[in-house]
Amino acid sequence: MTMAGARWALVVGIALGTNLGELAHAQPSSLTKPGSEPATSRNNEVPEIELAPGVRFQVVELRRLQDKGVMQIKFAVINQSGADTSLKDHGLAFNQELRDIAVVDFAGRKKYSMGHAASCLCSTFKDRDGGMVRAGERREFWAWFGMPPAGVRQMAVQIPNQQPLTNIPLL
Repeated sequence: MTMAGARWALVVGIALGTNLGELAHAQPSSLTKPGSEPATSRNNEVPEIELAPGVRFQVVELRRLQDKGVMQIKFAVINQSGADTSLKDHGLAFNQELRDIAVVDFAGRKKYSMGHAASCLCSTFKDRDGGMVRAGERREFWAWFGMPPAGVRQMAVQIPNQQPLTNIPLL
């Protein structure tokens, strides 16, 4: 499977879980570049991946919000490069909101897409800056997804053009 074939489309509406169908056979390692291993979270390591030299995507927390009936991801983009960047530059946002971030339960063969009402149930950007992260800055963002079944304890996070971040604890 090619990286382009592994990209999953954004689903409008809160998805309680979309069956992966023909992608059900895909495991995290089959979605990575040849010779590379998926990024994982083990032994209290912070799950993160480099988006570009000096720019990292870091999962801060993946948590059930029982009272709201959703799962929330909090993530940070850390920009230690010498230039400003934005989520839009890395395919994670378009103008005023996040996009193309998915949470995957490989064991349960389900993909969870960001919820939407009038707009995404996620961080939004007033100035249409595409989620600007200035040089030297760490900025946090959030998004809500459908709630996975009670027995699910860990998930993966898939972002555009990157291997999945796997084994992320679901709190």
